[in-house]
Amino acid sequence: MDNNEIWVFLSHSNKDFEKVRRVRDMLENQHMRPLMFFLNCLNDDEEIDNLIKREIDCRTRFILCDSNEARNSKWVQKEVEYIKSKDRILEIIDLDWSDDKILKKLNDFKRKATVFFSYNRINHKIAETVYKRLKKYDFRLFFDKFELTEGSFSEIIQNELINAQKNGTIIVFLSNSEWMKYEIIKALEYDKQNDCKTIIPIITESGFVHKIQEDEILKELCSYHPLDVSSLDISTQCDVIVNHVLKLLLTPGAILAYANNFNEGTNCKVDKQDAQKLYSLYFQMADKASDEGSDTALRTLGICYEMGWGTPVNLNKA
Repeated sequence: MDNNEIWVFLSHSNKDFEKVRRVRDMLENQHMRPLMFFLNCLNDDEEIDNLIKREIDCRTRFILCDSNEARNSKWVQKEVEYIKSKDRILEIIDLDWSDDKILKKLNDFKRKATVFFSYNRINHKIAETVYKRLKKYDFRLFFDKFELTEGSFSEIIQNELINAQKNGTIIVFLSNSEWMKYEIIKALEYDKQNDCKTIIPIITESGFVHKIQEDEILKELCSYHPLDVSSLDISTQCDVIVNHVLKLLLTPGAILAYANNFNEGTNCKVDKQDAQKLYSLYFQMADKASDEGSDTALRTLGICYEMGWGTPVNLNKA
């Protein structure tokens, strides 16, 4: 599995240190990287507030370690309020829960940060292009060409497929490959048993929509609403697929955070091109949601016009 690190900001009361450390250890055992802040060295409220907000601004995933102490902490409550206002991925864990219940919550949280690529030689080029784009985000990715170094090929693939089913999402570049059908069958079985949907099906081959209707195994994927990019060139295919995956696995606020990080080089290399693509995606999502009557999206759209996020600056529209 790719060694991209899944960074998680833990919002918690310092008085809960021992209980929070238990959550931190669980996260690290699942290959996630928790951030715990203890700001005893600062005594200026405004300085602390600005520091925490700057850190939250560049992060995408958060866990609230809930407790009586956390609910009575002005700093924790301010953090959570600010995180929610930024529309980031937020999970709430009660520190009094059992280890098993906390682990289940963490597994659900991790699901949208772990991705397995299922493809064959026909569509390996577009699959690899998408993989390289998604590597810029803090997902954990499995792509056999880069991750398989030693051991039994089929055994490793099966283990990683099981891991993706339990802990993540499977991007399937559809084809008639028997091995791919095996992977799809296993994924569908898991989804039925656990009442979930772990598959993101992608159609890259012209005419494959008709093949789905003729194949009993593939027909089951219709309820997953496959994304058809077969009529597009490979560069456009990649952009459309990446946008589709990001919309499914991230919140709009997290997408904006990545755009700002790429634009400014925060925790990453400066990547103006990808930043502009993300700003455009953010604008499109706000535009669509505002058309559907969302007041929040309408305000967001105004900010986009004011800041020039994905659209030319237009203060009249803002």
